[in-house]
Amino acid sequence: MSRLQIWLFGPYFSSFLVHSYGYEPANEQKSVLKHPNFRFGPYSPTGCQAISGPDFCYTGPANMKVVMLHGTGETTMTVKPAKFCKESRAIKAAMVLPPDTNHYGTMFGGKVMSYIDDIAAIAATRHARTSVVTASTDSVDFLHPIRNGQSVCLEAFVTWTKRTSVEVFVKVVAEDMLSGERTVCATSFVTFVAIDVNGEKQMVPAVIPETELEKFLFEGAPERAKKRLEKRESSKALAARFGAHSLWQIEQIDV
Repeated sequence: MSRLQIWLFGPYFSSFLVHSYGYEPANEQKSVLKHPNFRFGPYSPTGCQAISGPDFCYTGPANMKVVMLHGTGETTMTVKPAKFCKESRAIKAAMVLPPDTNHYGTMFGGKVMSYIDDIAAIAATRHARTSVVTASTDSVDFLHPIRNGQSVCLEAFVTWTKRTSVEVFVKVVAEDMLSGERTVCATSFVTFVAIDVNGEKQMVPAVIPETELEKFLFEGAPERAKKRLEKRESSKALAARFGAHSLWQIEQIDV
């Protein structure tokens, strides 16, 4: 028996076995096994889109039911129509006031990070149209201070997706309200996982880049995802080494 089977259900298929992983495809003419590295197939303006998983890649009509049968049971997800990057764009602007700043008169880094997570979540939810939770935030580099009396504007949009995750790019810009001078103060990538009301992961639409900037970010996403996964494994190892005990309760830690 194969480790993974993928079935499609919808108006175009009554019950169609797409691929039986580990054996020859059930129907070689209709096999949609493309590439093991989450490479999307061609997009179509007629509502077709590509979906992918660790063992398959499918391009076909949208709003299809995908049932994956595996060793621990089965997972059912719905294919959603692909969306353009611009459809998820979100903007957040605010004045920087004294409570937002430290004793140097510049905005708290933690406040900026809170704004980043907030606007990124809006963009991710707008794309997925389901609840999302933050999975990771790439390092936030503070390139320029944001000062009291300036405005701060954050722009975010979805740059890449995998099966159930969404990557969002965020740019933070400070503006001198008197001179009109604008400065990019920080950039970041935030990754979210789509879930339903029961906390189960949900498939998200693929994303279609159009502009040169969108294509640049889209093409670099697989490498960022790889580094993100490596960093996550490193963080897990570090957490396991330290454990949940308070540091002062540990007599000696060999780091």
